[in-house]
Amino acid sequence: MSIFRFTYKEDDENGSPKTMLLEPGLASFTVKAIYDTNRDGSPKVTADGTPKISLGLQVTDNKRQSSFIYDDISEKMGWKIKQIATSVGKAHLYDKKGFFNPDDLIACSGQCVLINKDSNNGKSYTNIDKYLPSTVQEENSIYVDVKSTDDDQDLPF
Repeated sequence: MSIFRFTYKEDDENGSPKTMLLEPGLASFTVKAIYDTNRDGSPKVTADGTPKISLGLQVTDNKRQSSFIYDDISEKMGWKIKQIATSVGKAHLYDKKGFFNPDDLIACSGQCVLINKDSNNGKSYTNIDKYLPSTVQEENSIYVDVKSTDDDQDLPF
């Protein structure tokens, strides 16, 4: 194999996909990645030490601008898991027993509402305010809406 030339960058330059400020309001998202560790390999945890994961989302606003947004989930955020699962048409992932496999969300898409916030260092960033329910019937559902009428009795077969 021949030598491949690349541009060397320090670790802090190689980081995560770039993010930019998006237009607040309705947006679409696709789950691209799930992260349960930090860059240094340590587990992701909340301020009180509760394990958490970060969803890596490709988000497109109503002006068709796209950015990568991270959204954290911990075991205390069942409400958010329910919102996300319902948004991507997989409400069955919100399991009554409290088990959730985030890998089931990879490549799933849905709708959300974006807001912009100011951080402590004076920079603005885009955050997901809420996930919207899917308008598409859940893929694993076998529900069929059948309306009975008197005309059904006159069918010739």
